[in-house]
Amino acid sequence: MKAMALALCATMLCFNAMADGSAGIQVTGRGTTEVEPDMARFTFEIVRQGNDAVALKREVDAATARVVALAEKHGVAKASITAAAVQVRPEYRYSDGRSILEGVHVSRTVRIELEDLTHYGAITNGVIAAGVNQIQGVELDVKDRSALERAALQAAVDRALDEARFIAGRLGMSVGRAIEVSVIDSGGPVVPYPARMAMSKEADNFRPGTLSVERAVAVRFELISQAPAAAPES
Repeated sequence: MKAMALALCATMLCFNAMADGSAGIQVTGRGTTEVEPDMARFTFEIVRQGNDAVALKREVDAATARVVALAEKHGVAKASITAAAVQVRPEYRYSDGRSILEGVHVSRTVRIELEDLTHYGAITNGVIAAGVNQIQGVELDVKDRSALERAALQAAVDRALDEARFIAGRLGMSVGRAIEVSVIDSGGPVVPYPARMAMSKEADNFRPGTLSVERAVAVRFELISQAPAAAPES
């Protein structure tokens, strides 16, 4: 995982009176971490249409086997490959109020979790040759998401404390203990690719870009009045 870049957003501020009558301040700190993704989740669909359901299912099963073999060849573990059950759906057209059987639609969805993006192009190009009709979606992510979220949370806490100290200092006061803390979740670092994306050229020029996660905290601090400086002796 490449080094994470932290971006900090502005805070929301409000003053309030504590239960014991002392002053308090509430701040909302936001932190963002950015990192290059190191894994991808693919959803492929194999579709065949015709009149012979049995023959079409054989084609779909054969294509599925080729996709699974391709994924394993590029280091994808069996546990990271999911092949859904085959779906067989008759297709009708309507004429003069009657439904007429036109054929059969046979499909199967295959999901692959790739943990080495150097194989991205080989997978996306190879599945087409193996018989995949559509890429339903690609999600980029990071294997260690918890570290990414923790870094964003740390940045949010630091931002909240910095803002509280700044405001308090401008008012001639200092920040006391934290009275209340709320963590605001902002979702995970997932970037979806458009469904049914064009394959060969886009895969060969694949650039993962960066993912970002934002976390926020709302913290209520006690404000402490600073003792006035002692007057110099005359």
